[in-house]
Amino acid sequence: EALAIGGYGQLVLPGSLDELAAALVEQASATKATEAKRLAVHRRVAQRFSLRQSAENHRLLYAKLLCRES
Repeated sequence: EALAIGGYGQLVLPGSLDELAAALVEQASATKATEAKRLAVHRRVAQRFSLRQSAENHRLLYAKLLCRES
């Protein structure tokens, strides 16, 4: 999920070694990202997956679940 933010990475079917190998070869041969793009991805990952954001996501989930049971 973190890699999807910057358009990096590739999802493969679980257990598919051929797909995994092909994805690894593709990533290894891909052009390296510019410094600006790497920094932008780092900022987005830090914002989306920070401890603060994780706590807020849990708070929202609990609030939603508690409202359903009322």
